[in-house]
Amino acid sequence: MKKLFLLGVLLISTLSFGQDLGIGKTESEIFKLLEADGFDYHGWRPDGKDGNTILTFENTSKLRCYVHMSEKKERAYESELVIEFKTWEDLLNNYNTIKSQFTTDFGKPTKNSEKFSGTYKLGDGNEIKALENGYCIYETHFKDKDNTLYELTINKDNEYSKARILIVATNKKYL
Repeated sequence: MKKLFLLGVLLISTLSFGQDLGIGKTESEIFKLLEADGFDYHGWRPDGKDGNTILTFENTSKLRCYVHMSEKKERAYESELVIEFKTWEDLLNNYNTIKSQFTTDFGKPTKNSEKFSGTYKLGDGNEIKALENGYCIYETHFKDKDNTLYELTINKDNEYSKARILIVATNKKYL
């Protein structure tokens, strides 16, 4: 339980680099914010949209952050924060902690869907299997006063085949 609490605190403190997850910040501001929170720069790649790029950062807790930079406006228009978990309990507890914090910060969610389908049910011990097979949806959306959309989801990372919490913040005015 203590480990779970510390992991939740770590994740919430990771969000401290800005309620907006860096949205609207310049590249140099992004580097300063993420490096101050213990992230190391791991490179960049094109994102396939009008010469825009994705900067990749990771910290010692294996949190990954992807920041999408607009070439035209030289600002971040989307950020993704990823944290992987091995157990359903860790996923769900941290999801609920973040959801509670976002509700405090942004108010009532604009969308909320938390369910299992097929033969899977919450508490049956097969939640990760349901997630891997596409029978689990945990997704909550929020919007802030600047119209930045925050998407909080529990999903499976297809590239690494791991269960994770994904937080995506997007504001198209910076695109």
